Amino acid sequence: MTAMAKALLLAWLSLGMAWSSLLAPPDFKPPSLHMESLAAPTGPTPDPDPVVYLTFDDGPHPVNTPQVLDLLAQYDVKATFFVVGRMVYNFPDLARRIAAEGHSVQLHSWRHDNLTKFSRPQFMADTARTQAVLGKTLRIRATCLRPPYGEVDSRVREWASDLNLDVSLWDVSGADWTGISAEGIARRVLTWVRPGSVVLLHDGGGPRHRTVSALEMILAELTEAGYRFETMCSTLYLPEPSPPCWEYYAWPVARPCPEPSQAEAR
Repeated sequence: MTAMAKALLLAWLSLGMAWSSLLAPPDFKPPSLHMESLAAPTGPTPDPDPVVYLTFDDGPHPVNTPQVLDLLAQYDVKATFFVVGRMVYNFPDLARRIAAEGHSVQLHSWRHDNLTKFSRPQFMADTARTQAVLGKTLRIRATCLRPPYGEVDSRVREWASDLNLDVSLWDVSGADWTGISAEGIARRVLTWVRPGSVVLLHDGGGPRHRTVSALEMILAELTEAGYRFETMCSTLYLPEPSPPCWEYYAWPVARPCPEPSQAEAR
């Protein structure tokens, strides 16, 4: 083949490849990639006044809870207390103080049992008894349930839903039940907290002096950083006299909850 023939062949092949590329469909790209390349992302603007939800479990406790409440009052902060029924029964005045100071009071079972080990009747009876002591002591009905240990499964969620209760967990934990220092508790919270975070701390279940010290650090730092604090879960206020304890929500039977025995109240 002459040089002229080779040149003509190469030119023909190049023209064919260019024409094929014009006819071929473009490579597929997800629509989101096209949108990102053409326009600025849309969505909510960053919250200039970020909120955090402080929550306290296992109280009320005669030593820890007053110290926690004093600190919250000092910083004008509202929190949510997930209370244990027998502790409300044993320390009703502390429960009344929590509610009177504007904090939310919600359910944490009667004795801090693992609810996933319960049968449906056991769950219903436990929740009814805890609601009843809130009704008798505070004339309220809780709307949220925090399962002890964070142990929850599909059955517990279904049973809670049957009682019009939202299951409420957390996304930031101070791990204050592990015996770490106050500085360690505060560091964990301040490292992981974000706008909208639900923070888990404890005012009951054991000595909580480290939690109280950590709480002061947390409140000081988050207040300085511009965070505001809000309560979780709505509260239903009951008419007087307090209605009887309901054994089942879907098929209610007016049945007063029995007073706990001395063993149950301890």
